[in-house]
Amino acid sequence: MLEKKCSNNRSTRRYLRVLLVFVASCFVVAGAGFLFRDTPFVRDLKKRFMMGSPTHAKLPNKQHFYQHAAVAADNAECSKVGRNILKKGGSAVDAAIAAILCVGVINMHSTGIGGGGFMMVYDSHKRSAEMIDFRETASEHSGVDLFKGDPLNGIRGGLAVGVPGELRGLEAAWKKYGKLPWKELFKPAIHIAKKGFIIPQTVDIAIKIWKDLLMTDKTFR
Repeated sequence: MLEKKCSNNRSTRRYLRVLLVFVASCFVVAGAGFLFRDTPFVRDLKKRFMMGSPTHAKLPNKQHFYQHAAVAADNAECSKVGRNILKKGGSAVDAAIAAILCVGVINMHSTGIGGGGFMMVYDSHKRSAEMIDFRETASEHSGVDLFKGDPLNGIRGGLAVGVPGELRGLEAAWKKYGKLPWKELFKPAIHIAKKGFIIPQTVDIAIKIWKDLLMTDKTFR
């Protein structure tokens, strides 16, 4: 969600000075790495399962200048969450964390606190970047034969889940770059989860793809 358009170069320079920390990326994936041998069938399922938010219409290429900041998540509601955190005096990392937690609620098929991720934080004053790696890891007892027998176990079910790293990673970023209280960053996602939300198109597609599994696997009941 973007706001406060400013058309002059002076405001653009001011924006570049005010924005101290730029979060380049923080992509969180719920699921372990694929350790089994691919087949065309499995590759097709992986492609469909790990899809992002598909856009069928061609989007206009519009550029804007913003006086203070811009927040963009893969769901409009979560972009608003990040924007509101900035309005409360939060840092760019605070906004990113709140937006990520929101996406974990709304786009639950592709991200969430049960997975891991990575974040790059750029400090424009120091002209330096820091990478925080909190990708999930394989369990201690996993091995090369973990998915033997049914390669689909690597993308569905309990065996596909790694040891989560998201919350620890986000906490590490917050301790170093955060401004608002830790619990404040969770409130928007908790509110959305309680009040409910409209299922986005990408989640609708994922539900249809995995309909048979969702209807037959007792763990989803």
